[in-house]
Amino acid sequence: MSKRGNLNPTEGNVLRLIGHGLSTKQIAARLGLKSSTIDMAARSLNKKLGTTSRTQVALYAVRSGAVNLDEVTL
Repeated sequence: MSKRGNLNPTEGNVLRLIGHGLSTKQIAARLGLKSSTIDMAARSLNKKLGTTSRTQVALYAVRSGAVNLDEVTL
């Protein structure tokens, strides 16, 4: 099973939006959540994906297919 299969819905959304380059504040506004919730999801992503930075999470999102860079995310 892929690591992405172990993510909860919020983590999956945060993964996708980090992959599109959105900031914590932008993600929080998009999802209607607090910035602290997004930070917690990002920390959880690092733990679950074995990454150590937001850049690595974004790269994982692209490589795993969670993000299609041809999509426009506004």
